[in-house]
Amino acid sequence: MASLDVINSIAQMVGAVAVVATLPFIAVQSRVSRRIAECDSYHNLVSSVSQFYATLATVEGAADLYIRGRKEPASLEREERARFFYSCVQWFCFHENLYLQHSRGLLPRQYFAAWREAFRRDLGDPGFVAYWHHERLDYAIDFQRYVDGILANLDGSPSNLPDPREILLPRRTPED
Repeated sequence: MASLDVINSIAQMVGAVAVVATLPFIAVQSRVSRRIAECDSYHNLVSSVSQFYATLATVEGAADLYIRGRKEPASLEREERARFFYSCVQWFCFHENLYLQHSRGLLPRQYFAAWREAFRRDLGDPGFVAYWHHERLDYAIDFQRYVDGILANLDGSPSNLPDPREILLPRRTPED
């Protein structure tokens, strides 16, 4: 009976040593998996924005519409406002995804910092501000707070911004 107890004790020790010996391997694998997830996440984000920019570069009139929508949204005709609106949807969803990936630890800080600065500059444009004020409730609350915080710290005065309803909502015409 004593010999079975000894064998059992030895087996438990060997098992404990084996578990402890695998911990460094698991830690290394975990780091590698995290790096792969970060790379995949960033690759997907870059692919997404690349498609957006490719559309602006290759579809005739798209870049002009995008620039005018950002800088002078009131100058857009009804159909142009709708097209600019959907560009904004895509752009803000891209930035919401960046924010989400970063907040979950899947986007390294230095990558997020660069995109955050670009987004801050974008939010200085009246067309993006108007879109945000009109559509902000369609985004996650954390992202709303993030964007609102950026807007609150911009140098421009919110009182100088056009009413988003005047810019983004279709103008009524007698044919409507």
